[in-house]
Amino acid sequence: MRQLNNILLGLALTAAAGISTVASAAGFSGNVFVAGLNRVITTGVSQGSSSANLPALPVRVTLCSGAVEMPVFVITSATEAVANGSCYRIWMRVIGPDRTRIEVFHSGGSNGVRRVELGGGAQKVVFDRRAPAPGTSFSSTGRDGTYLGGNGPWLVGMRWTNPIQVGTMPALGDVYNKVTLEFSTCFGTNNYVYLELDTDEVM
Repeated sequence: MRQLNNILLGLALTAAAGISTVASAAGFSGNVFVAGLNRVITTGVSQGSSSANLPALPVRVTLCSGAVEMPVFVITSATEAVANGSCYRIWMRVIGPDRTRIEVFHSGGSNGVRRVELGGGAQKVVFDRRAPAPGTSFSSTGRDGTYLGGNGPWLVGMRWTNPIQVGTMPALGDVYNKVTLEFSTCFGTNNYVYLELDTDEVM
């Protein structure tokens, strides 16, 4: 009987380890920078940002059902804003001159999230990668997307599109108008992800 109990305990621990492995499968598939269609501006960009212009940052969320939502950021402090959707919350927190944190939480329900698109319009908030440096005037050195942690059975990647072009000068490929978070499989119940990048503002 004692031997049987030891066998059952061993099986239970093995099963638990398997569950833990699945739960901690979240990871980062990297940054992809796409030349694509430039956004032309007339002045330049400024290093650093606050939450003041986040409500005008376009947000487009594609759910695993195929439905599309466009939540709006609401300012919660001088450095933070949150956008609420049908089954998720997205926080953006400016925590330093070259550090902006994005936090996405699934808040419950049967639907999941496939991708989150930030930007792509005429908003002031833009995204500054690390290289080339020096790059676009006044943008300083940026920060490529960095994965800080998460929970879920997916990989998440960052796709940077629509480079910023100042006047008639060619786009330098360091500042982008849009960043898309792409999940390899559904981002579902109890899932969360923390990422960091650098936000600048169009002057």
